[in-house]
Amino acid sequence: MNEDIRNWLMAQRPSGTTVGAPVADLSGAQLGGAQLSGAQLSGAKFVESDLSGANLAGARLMGSNLSGANLSGANIAEADLSFANLTGANLAGAQLRGAHLLAAELRSANFSGANLERVDLSSAELRLADFEGANLEGANLEGANLWGTRFMRANLKDAKLELADSTFVESDVETVDPEVRNLVFADFTGADLENASLNDATLNSAVFERANLNGAKLRGASLKRAQFQGADLGKADLEGADLEDANLEHALLGDANLEGADLTSAALFNADLRNAKVVDAVVTFTSFDGADLTGANIRGTSFADGDASLEGTIMPNGKRHR
Repeated sequence: MNEDIRNWLMAQRPSGTTVGAPVADLSGAQLGGAQLSGAQLSGAKFVESDLSGANLAGARLMGSNLSGANLSGANIAEADLSFANLTGANLAGAQLRGAHLLAAELRSANFSGANLERVDLSSAELRLADFEGANLEGANLEGANLWGTRFMRANLKDAKLELADSTFVESDVETVDPEVRNLVFADFTGADLENASLNDATLNSAVFERANLNGAKLRGASLKRAQFQGADLGKADLEGADLEDANLEHALLGDANLEGADLTSAALFNADLRNAKVVDAVVTFTSFDGADLTGANIRGTSFADGDASLEGTIMPNGKRHR
């Protein structure tokens, strides 16, 4: 780090004079390991700068531009990055516990293995971001854009994803590799979403294979064509959810609430629905082949011939359908 950069950064620390300080452009600067805790850096430019291992705990970076920056292993706990631009930034293994990223631009950012416990990501732009193996327990992702976002094996216990949206945006057509354009949906494979809140979220075609959604709240969620193979949805609240064409093969739905859910053409092969509430659900062309509905409440749901496939299904009375 050269002397001019060092002096400017030191002036931004809490003890320095910040009134009237110009917005700095430190793009491309080598700031690895810098001690910037509590620094006043709002609006600063760190485009493609190296801040790996830096200490930015409690720093104020509102509206700053850190696109393409390397923040791997950095300590950003309790920092304020609201409205900041971190497009393509590398935050792998970073500590962001309690940080504020309200409405931040995080497209294609790498958060793999990072700690984002109780982070505020509400209304953030998370298209194509990678949270594989990250800790997002208690994080707030309400209203975030999750198109193509990867949460494989991430911890999202008690996270809030209400009104989150993974809908494909036409403006992405020119910027996404044509080979992956139709493959990049929100991916929660193996993620832990226990007790997470996804009410009214739009996650059509999202992947939840082998995910833990025990006790999750998915009321009114749009989950058309979503993949739930082998997922644990025990005690989940799916009242009024749209699961048209969803794949719930071998899913665990014991004690789940599916009241008023739309299961049109959904696949529930060998699913466990014991004691589930399947009241007033739409099951047109739905396959329950091999599923277990022992003790389920199916009041108002039509299982008449032609409405649903019930080959080998164990019905609520415990008898197998023939």
